[in-house]
Amino acid sequence: MNRAEFLISVGKRIAKARKSAGKSQAELAELADLSVSCISKIERGINNFSAESLSKIAIALDTSSSCLLNEFCEANIVPLHKDIEKAFEGYSSEDVDGIIQIINIIKQIKNA
Repeated sequence: MNRAEFLISVGKRIAKARKSAGKSQAELAELADLSVSCISKIERGINNFSAESLSKIAIALDTSSSCLLNEFCEANIVPLHKDIEKAFEGYSSEDVDGIIQIINIIKQIKNA
């Protein structure tokens, strides 16, 4: 991975963490004591960022700098779990069991 690809991937993780936290770029900028323009450029991978800026962003998003840097950090999976929970809201446990069975059948067909 080259430098540009790295900056883009970190920027995407920051944007995902921000959205999962329900914050706008302006809210994150205020919490991290950075400009909205700076947040926007970091999220798009246009701006390099300092360790201090990354730390401020991580603190504002209640995560660690290492999870913003590492695509395989377990904390990056948590927003997915929240999305899944929201998707199943209002369904009975029997409905959820049925959906899981369908997913498992699809996985078996895909792996065949």
